[in-house]
Amino acid sequence: MRSRYSAYAINNLIYIKNTMQGKAAQGFSENDFDAQKDSHQLLGLDVLRHVKDKKNPNHAYVEFRALHHYHGKYSVIQELSEFIKTEGKWFYIDGKIEKSSRNDPCPCHSGKKFKNCHGMME
Repeated sequence: MRSRYSAYAINNLIYIKNTMQGKAAQGFSENDFDAQKDSHQLLGLDVLRHVKDKKNPNHAYVEFRALHHYHGKYSVIQELSEFIKTEGKWFYIDGKIEKSSRNDPCPCHSGKKFKNCHGMME
């Protein structure tokens, strides 16, 4: 998860593509990535939880929250990502965007709510 976040932060398209399989890889658009890469900046990542599937140790979930600046606005992305381990390597296969609130803690670790921190900068 952290390595994929870092790849997005430095616009490493090759690494992002090489760490996807299944539905995520099929839905990934290089054109969309290129169009967005210069208009957003990732500002922080919080891994909220990670859970391995008890029935299948090669299947896991990671929930994260990330602060980013996109087209002049600060916002928070929260996602429950799904990963599968194949030949000793973890691959991102799907993710569900979770609804985050202005009352959630700001991912910059200020201790303030998002609305009273980076949310005020919009």
